[in-house]
Amino acid sequence: MTQLRRMGISNLSEADEHDLCFSIHNLKLLRTLRLFMNNESEFLRMDALETLPLQLEKLSLGGKLERVPHWFCSLQNLTSLGLLGSRLEEDPLPHVAALPNLGRVTLINSFVGENLHFYSGFAKLKELYLLKFPQLKGIIIEKGTMPDIQKLWIDSCFALDAVPRDIEFLTNLQIM
Repeated sequence: MTQLRRMGISNLSEADEHDLCFSIHNLKLLRTLRLFMNNESEFLRMDALETLPLQLEKLSLGGKLERVPHWFCSLQNLTSLGLLGSRLEEDPLPHVAALPNLGRVTLINSFVGENLHFYSGFAKLKELYLLKFPQLKGIIIEKGTMPDIQKLWIDSCFALDAVPRDIEFLTNLQIM
């Protein structure tokens, strides 16, 4: 089992944290990881995990997170990230903006704050999906951020009353 390259587990519970982290730690060749909680009121706990396999390219986490995992910034080979139902109080963007190979980000109900701020980074990002942010009132995009973005999808962000005014900085945007 230590040779696995792709793994997906659903119906996780908080009680699975230790076994889950131990198993993932031993999967050095893992390239795709998808984890989904069974109960949306429980937290997906991965605090016992020091880091994910260095070769990881695709990561999807489905379930509530107490905080952004400390190892996010170490995922240098990550090309695709999905946070689904995380409901983070902390903006996850600063933790992943500098990942050099990130090409696709899908955030679905992953942040409960009022503003998402794209300060810098996302050098290779081509696709960004922002869905179901009930409290989101603003999206701020700094000049030079997401220089290669081609597709931006914003849906079910009912408190957002206007297109981000800084969208003019996304010169390669083809689909919105």
